[in-house]
Amino acid sequence: MTRKITVCLVFSLLLAYSASAKNITLVKHAKRHKNLDTVIYTVKNNDTLWKIFMNLFDAKPEDLPYLYNRFRALNPSIKDLDHIV
Repeated sequence: MTRKITVCLVFSLLLAYSASAKNITLVKHAKRHKNLDTVIYTVKNNDTLWKIFMNLFDAKPEDLPYLYNRFRALNPSIKDLDHIV
């Protein structure tokens, strides 16, 4: 029994390194975001960037990192995103 297992393991290792083995390449594609129009918005009490992005831009949760980065780039004077008023 042990000999059969050993032979199978050796055979599978040889097969993996043989010329018939396939080489694969994995490629990760980044999601391309469409350019968003800029909007002038007056912040109200109890507003959060999350609420603004979700309501004004109809954003999805996976869009938020991009929107936060875009917001920072367009509003460099705002240092703390938790205090935008």
